[in-house]
Amino acid sequence: MPAGLRIYDAQGNVIGDYTSSYGRFIGMIDTAAYPGNSFTDARLASGRPWLIKMFKHNDVSPTTACPINIAASGTTISWQISNPGSRKDCWLIYGVY
Repeated sequence: MPAGLRIYDAQGNVIGDYTSSYGRFIGMIDTAAYPGNSFTDARLASGRPWLIKMFKHNDVSPTTACPINIAASGTTISWQISNPGSRKDCWLIYGVY
């Protein structure tokens, strides 16, 4: 007998099954608190990392806010300011699939 997981909405449509990838939130980093421009979290080894950058202040334009490039490699998240001299105080939200 086959086994698995299938999730349905109120209309009976399949919205998820055992072949879907669901993200899991792990944490947030305040980039201003890490002068070395990198952060390590062993929990990143538990899946494929996903990263989101978000500016911390409402007083900045979305086109100039959070001008950093982010990347994950193994259990390390690193970032680099793409516009030297700009503010680097952003939130990096991360997790794994």
